[in-house]
Amino acid sequence: GDPVADGVVTNLARPGGNMTGMALMTHEIAAKWVELARDALGARRIGIVADPGGGKAQRLSAEQAARQLGLEWHILEAGTEDGIESAFQAAARRRVQALIFLSSPFFARERSRLVGAAARHRQPVIYEHRDFVDSGGLMSYGPNVRDVSGRAPAQVDKILKGAQAGDLPVEQPTKLELVINLKAARPLGLTFPQSVLVRADAVLQ
Repeated sequence: GDPVADGVVTNLARPGGNMTGMALMTHEIAAKWVELARDALGARRIGIVADPGGGKAQRLSAEQAARQLGLEWHILEAGTEDGIESAFQAAARRRVQALIFLSSPFFARERSRLVGAAARHRQPVIYEHRDFVDSGGLMSYGPNVRDVSGRAPAQVDKILKGAQAGDLPVEQPTKLELVINLKAARPLGLTFPQSVLVRADAVLQ
């Protein structure tokens, strides 16, 4: 997640203590998810699904973006397997037009369950990274996880050679990618605007 917003380190440049690493997300990316819900999915009423265990900064960023764009939003929470199903049921009751799942280790671990529930409820969902789309999800915008994790060994090497972890900057993603799954869109009756498709880094057929 966002290590500064989550209180793990004091800043990215000099994290201090005995901690460094790779930051997959920043809280600002949540605003982009809200924008995509409007521009790519035509949603005016969105659901923001948060893991109660974290992601407060992302949640606030998403709410602020929805307010600025004039969208109606509903905060839904899911921290258990049953909670995932409850979130989709609540979204249906509130006639939500698109869901955004904020970044969470729990959601990443349960991505097959999330994607399956989205298909079953016929609910368009924006996810945090491509692994969800590769599992059958509709679309994602976020870091390339393999690229980020592939840079971690260089930090480990520096520490093994004597560097103090707290002196090494926490690295952030250098590339954010938009991935769209047209196969998942068809059962939902969705057609993506051409202006969105040309911006995509990958379009799965």
